[in-house]
Amino acid sequence: MFYEAVLDKLEKLVKLCQETEPDVPSDNHLFTQHLIDAKDMYDDVQVALISQTTDLTRFEMIQVMKNSNRIWRIRNKVKNSNWDANGYLCLLEDVEDYIATGSKINAIKHYRHIMDTEFNEKFSLKQAKDIIDKMAEDMKLRGIK
Repeated sequence: MFYEAVLDKLEKLVKLCQETEPDVPSDNHLFTQHLIDAKDMYDDVQVALISQTTDLTRFEMIQVMKNSNRIWRIRNKVKNSNWDANGYLCLLEDVEDYIATGSKINAIKHYRHIMDTEFNEKFSLKQAKDIIDKMAEDMKLRGIK
């Protein structure tokens, strides 16, 4: 029951991300990290719902909900024209450059600073670190780092 409710909300999040994807992809990104993350969370919860044996832990479900809320808030700002999706993509490209050169601390600082000054969105050090760590993990999987 609980997984179904979360899955319904994640489906809405995936649709919002699809609606707010930039019309013209950047040279480095065909899909935004938000869409990738939303789809990944949707798939994880769907597998847990279907299999009934691969239960996500309570902590993992809380992380899914927190990350979903963060993405939802940001993508709604993009949808309501408060933010430019391409500007956000530029930020992500800058952060990936920092990560690729082994400057994770600078990536965290830059992410927090730009999100605060350009997008009026404050992130704690831990929140920003978690985001940067996830981006670094994704880059590693793509063979970038």
